[in-house]
Amino acid sequence: MYLYYIHSKIGHSNVKDYDVQLHIYRMVQELFNNALKHSHAKTVTLELLFKENEILIHYTDDGIGFNAKTVLNDANTIGINGLKERVYMLNGKITIWSEINKGVKIDISIPN
Repeated sequence: MYLYYIHSKIGHSNVKDYDVQLHIYRMVQELFNNALKHSHAKTVTLELLFKENEILIHYTDDGIGFNAKTVLNDANTIGINGLKERVYMLNGKITIWSEINKGVKIDISIPN
């Protein structure tokens, strides 16, 4: 394992729907799982913010990154595809940015 630091900022949840809570939990779980398995990151930052009308998840790491065009279009990337599907099931938006040796940044916005 390479992960040394996890920085987090987690707001007070105003989400009442159990299914939405579970999807958010699983998304955060997948982000950390990917960090541990693939990123070789030393630092991961996660912000989980609950606003009046939206839930925001901001994830960054300083790991090895990946070729986003290749990975995001690969049907075999089960973790990333599962993450995207959960976001879309909640009518949310996801932006994934990465380059080789430049880490990963993922922003998720879900209506609340």
